Amino acid sequence: MLIEHATAVKRAKQKAFTPKVMSEFWYLFIIGTHQTRQRQGLGGMILEHVKAHALKDGGRPVWLEASNDNARKLYAKHGFEEVEEITLGIGLVGSDGLAKKGGEGVKTWGMVWRPDAKNK
Repeated sequence: MLIEHATAVKRAKQKAFTPKVMSEFWYLFIIGTHQTRQRQGLGGMILEHVKAHALKDGGRPVWLEASNDNARKLYAKHGFEEVEEITLGIGLVGSDGLAKKGGEGVKTWGMVWRPDAKNK
């Protein structure tokens, strides 16, 4: 699934970025909070911190993949736009990522935040 992921994400990024921007964006690979600390604004604080640094770094966009619907909603709340829904492991795994013959696969969402003129 890692190779499948890399190919799908590359395709989604090509939808989101021009060739010039493909080498000039921030990639937020992973964030997470412990179950007991969720819904306290910590994820949002991380997102705002990253966006502020991306702005200081020439106003670069930020790319990430949401791994579940709650994360997707959080990212959207902080200005990230969905570029593409990506389903990995179709026929091999269930939605939980565990092996399942004929499984529906695991969904992720490629998302991008772009600074607008008021943020620069």
